Parts: sequence; C-alpha cells; structure tokens
Amino acid sequence: MANRIRFLSSGLFFWLPALSFLLLSGCAVQDVAVEDENPRLRLQFQQRSLTPKGGPRDIEEGELQTGDILLSADDNDLISAGIRLVSLSPVSHAAIYTGNGGVVEAVRPGVLLRTVADMRDEQSVIAVYRYPNLDNMQRETLRRLALLRVGDRYNLVGVALQAPFMLTRRLCETPVFPGQVRHGCYHALGVIQMPPLDPEGMFCSQFVLEIFREAELPLTDAASHWISPDDIMHMREGDVPSFKATRALEYVGHLKARPQLQSWFDLEAESAPHITKQQGASWKP
Repeated sequence: MANRIRFLSSGLFFWLPALSFLLLSGCAVQDVAVEDENPRLRLQFQQRSLTPKGGPRDIEEGELQTGDILLSADDNDLISAGIRLVSLSPVSHAAIYTGNGGVVEAVRPGVLLRTVADMRDEQSVIAVYRYPNLDNMQRETLRRLALLRVGDRYNLVGVALQAPFMLTRRLCETPVFPGQVRHGCYHALGVIQMPPLDPEGMFCSQFVLEIFREAELPLTDAASHWISPDDIMHMREGDVPSFKATRALEYVGHLKARPQLQSWFDLEAESAPHITKQQGASWKP
C-alpha cells in the first residue's frame, strides 16, 4: 500500500507540472500532409509573432481598403498588456477601416468612429489584414454596417468573461487533440463559460466578427463573443486558426511597427524550433 501511495505521489509530481506547462504554452496545432519522395506528416503550430515569416511590410494609410481589419496593441495601456499576457498574443485590439481615413471600433464606453491618424498616435503597433477578393459592393456593405453600429454600448460583461475562457480553453489546445476534438472542446467550453449575457453590447473583436457576419462574409462559424483579437490574427494565411476559419485573411502590412520589431512575442517566435513528425519526432532548427 505504501509503495502504491509513493508511486501515485511521484506520478502527480510529474504530471501536474507537465499539465500546467501545456495549459500555459498550449496552442492550436494541425496535421499537414507533406507530399515528396518520403511522405510524412508534419505538425504545424500557431505562429505567435505578428510579423510574418517573410518579414514585415510597411504600408501607408493610402494603401488601406474599406473593410480591412486592423489588429493592434498599446504598450502603455495596462488593460492591453493584461489581455496580451492572458492570451500570449502580440495584439489586444481589433477595428475595421471604413474608408476616407475612418476607423470604427468597439471600446469603452461603446462603438465609435475615429481617424486612422488618431489610432496610429495611440497604438504601439498596427497590422492590417484583408478578407480576400472583396468587391466594391461588399466593401460598401461592410462600411455601412460598421457605421450603423456607432453609438452601440460596450460589452463589458463579455470582456470580463474572456479572460477565464482564454485560460481554460488551453485544455483544448494540447497537441494530443485532433482538429475535430479541439473544435468540439472549444464549443463546449464556450457554451458553458461564454453565455450571451449582453447580446446588444460589443467588444472589439466581437464587433469585427458581427459586421462581417451581417455582411454575409463570416470569418468563422463560432460565436462572435468567443473570439479574441488573437483568434482573428490566427485566421491569416499560413497560420493555424484556433476556431475554424471560413477564409484565410491576407496580410497587407504594418501600418505601424515597433522599432526593430523587438517585442517579446517576435523574439520568441524567431527563436522557437519547429517540430516535424517523420518516422518519429525530430527537431528541425
């Protein structure tokens, strides 16, 4: 009996730290078939950096198109820092460009229209992503729907529920779960932890999802109030989305970049190894 207790204790001593590590560092992963002379299955992990693999592209306001999604972060704001810490993300805010130098976003106390210039002055970094192949009518629809929301109240309850949801959903993001199981796990936790307590209110990423959904251009089938700015970022081309994306977003460029892009998240992503499963696990630098 004593030996069994010691065995269980040693097992807990090993597995509890291991589980904690997975919860803190977990990210979505998917299997990608690689076809060449030696067929193999490669595990593709989420890209944590806001900077694409090919490096950032600096853009000016004149290159923006109506309907572009602006993802950003403010290094001087404690709330922004807290969101990025919980989500392990380089972004904490999302907005929609509505043309003529205007941006519509959901911030406290509600949805408002501001200028790109004001956003550039306030935010430390701004990356722009684009829904592919939009025509002029679709862009106009996005602009009109976004402006109609100006004045709607802020979903403070939804934001408060996002923090524990982002932590517990890491249970679903361990590499042992295949895609279908992972998405089912997200849905179950979302139903339990993220009820629509304020269906009329909007926070930033929820606002972006709702506008695209109302324009019949849904970014995902998941409930909009489950989605964070980090989730939108991972819906881009070449990345692994946490929630299944209907279309991969195109990276347009950085409207504003940190000096030398030396954020912790960029440095982490540049130094992280890539794991490949090929006749057993092996590390590729």
